[in-house]
Amino acid sequence: MRCSPFGTPEWRSLARLMCRAEYEALERVVERDEGNYNGETSIAFLAAPVAPLATEIRQPPLSLDRLFDDYISSRKSVGKGFGADARWKPVIKELRKFIGHSDVRKLTKRDLLRWRDAKLQSLAPKTVSDVYLACIRTILQWALENDLLPANEAAHVRQEVGKTIRNREKGYGPVTGGEWLNASGSVDRAGFAGGPAPAWDRS
Repeated sequence: MRCSPFGTPEWRSLARLMCRAEYEALERVVERDEGNYNGETSIAFLAAPVAPLATEIRQPPLSLDRLFDDYISSRKSVGKGFGADARWKPVIKELRKFIGHSDVRKLTKRDLLRWRDAKLQSLAPKTVSDVYLACIRTILQWALENDLLPANEAAHVRQEVGKTIRNREKGYGPVTGGEWLNASGSVDRAGFAGGPAPAWDRS
């Protein structure tokens, strides 16, 4: 590197650039202290664009219908999932229609939350939870486990289901347990229908 002699025009030009760079740095510090992170330098060589460190690899679309078919095929290959095909196919169709596309890679948690809320307008919470959300959560989890997706966007999309209200208490019907015991005490200890007393009651 060649050094310009002290006092020469080149030396003075370089000194002025260094001073300007120092002032620019101080201005950026003040701006950031004030919460402004959008400051830009006016010095050309400092404003030169920086090449990105890595180029993002664009992955091809992953069809929701294709993913569903692959999941069902994998289940059937081990003798399972035969009922899921007919039960979950309409769910996949409705989700695709709601989000307006079929690329699973573009599916977000926000999409699924909006879809859940929309289904609650016409379906019971238990149906939304046990059929619609369970379907998507299961398929996306399978895709995650098979390295088809980086994450399961439905993993934390849940729907709370209220407790079932019973019209009567569990246990005996109209006749209470105590009434049954009282009635049993009136049975002839000699036996049932005139027969011999049970072995445990012979004394």
